[in-house]
Amino acid sequence: MSLMAAFKVDPRSEAAEDWGAVFTAAYTAPARHYHGAAHICALFDRLEAWAAQARDLPLLQLTAFTHDLVYDGAPGADERASAAQAELCGLALGLSIARIDRMIRWIEATAGHAPLPHDPDGQLFLDADLEILSAAEPDYDAYAAAIRREYAHVDEAVFRAGRAGAMRLFLERPTIYGHPATPPWWEARARANIAREIEMLDAG
Repeated sequence: MSLMAAFKVDPRSEAAEDWGAVFTAAYTAPARHYHGAAHICALFDRLEAWAAQARDLPLLQLTAFTHDLVYDGAPGADERASAAQAELCGLALGLSIARIDRMIRWIEATAGHAPLPHDPDGQLFLDADLEILSAAEPDYDAYAAAIRREYAHVDEAVFRAGRAGAMRLFLERPTIYGHPATPPWWEARARANIAREIEMLDAG
């Protein structure tokens, strides 16, 4: 309700209720082993904790709700489809075209989490979305296992090769995280977690 108030939208309006139903249906779907309600709540909470760093916190929080609306295990296509849904949501809630465009850009950037060095809010969003990479080992392992369940439709060998390749891209970057608000220790722990997962994936 407070988020709707930030956009000057009545939470009892048809648009707010319709999109609330869309969010609920998407993030409570049985196949959402990681990209479900818990992930959205964690991302929302992280952004709220970083409120002092954000230029447009309500838009960041709405992006959190919309960024994984479509998740069919099709990298790239999922993000583009989610961005299209975010555009519809933004229009329904009366957001300006400029704000909708920013939301679309942030969501599409999650396809590879390429840095957004000239977009502080965008980088804040990407870092918050990748917080799980810096989790304690048991939590990271649970996340990795949940991702595998979401890709149950992919052959084991194909998944291992694809996942390892995608995670190596993070290690090849100068930094995984790019916003000054991100705790420095996230970087070291994320790199250790990723390297450990790649080793297990390669081992078969």
